[in-house]
Amino acid sequence: MKFAIVTPTFNAPQFIQETIDSILMQEGDFEIDYIIVDGGSTEENLKVIKDFDKKYKKKQLNIKCKKFKFNWISERDNGMYDAIAKGFKKVNGDIMCWLNDDDIFLEGALKAVSETFEKYPEIEWLTGNNNNINEKTEVIQKGTLHLFNQKLIAKGLYGPVLHYIHQESTFWRKELYEKAGGLNRGLKLAGDFQLWVKFAQYAKLTSLDYRVACFRVRANQKSSNYKGYLNECAMFRKYSVLEEGYYWFLHHLGSKKLSQTIHTRLLEYLSLILLSHFKGYSLVKYDNIPVLSKTYFI
Repeated sequence: MKFAIVTPTFNAPQFIQETIDSILMQEGDFEIDYIIVDGGSTEENLKVIKDFDKKYKKKQLNIKCKKFKFNWISERDNGMYDAIAKGFKKVNGDIMCWLNDDDIFLEGALKAVSETFEKYPEIEWLTGNNNNINEKTEVIQKGTLHLFNQKLIAKGLYGPVLHYIHQESTFWRKELYEKAGGLNRGLKLAGDFQLWVKFAQYAKLTSLDYRVACFRVRANQKSSNYKGYLNECAMFRKYSVLEEGYYWFLHHLGSKKLSQTIHTRLLEYLSLILLSHFKGYSLVKYDNIPVLSKTYFI
């Protein structure tokens, strides 16, 4: 199995080395085709990339996977999703993903993902569990394993109304990406959201009970522009105001926070009963790994 991985970057010299290292440390019987797409950064950011490229060309890297290929480009682009789409055209692999220049994979991530795709050929895309980290790479929040409903993804409810499908923990087969038409290069904030909506037209999203990546929370990041994100999501929403209110209610009714607050799981069970008529959820457990956390359906 071969991974096609893209890292879009623009002036993140304090984080990108850690992102690169988290990919390089992945160990297993798989190949990695990796490209960094820089959007015209300052020399400080480019120096990190150039230094890594020198080590790659001199074969000084400690490669732990079956085969590792690296390339990079630096040129002005039309935003992050334009850079990512550009990168995907220059790498080749069975499984695709992107990792932003401040996020990281956890040890064993790609091994768990590759073995899951091999074991379950019917899975077209999956998402693992994740952590939130700060600028010092300290864990500030451990993610909760959610199950995602295919119909609700297709309607565009995850993100604006329900919890997020975390991009740094999500992987898909090349065939699905091509069938869905790839990324919308014109978007600035919600390109992953629209991609998930398109994926759900063809396949259910499987949740993998394995912690695969970390999302970094830091100052001045694009994801902090929540209003702009919602405005872009609104272009692709396929749900009514009534549906929005209904699923928002179920989401909070069954939330872990509320359950803990009132010291009972009664409301959580009630939300699952109300959701029981839905199909399109999928969960797999990685072999020999204990369940990391309780599963939440919405």
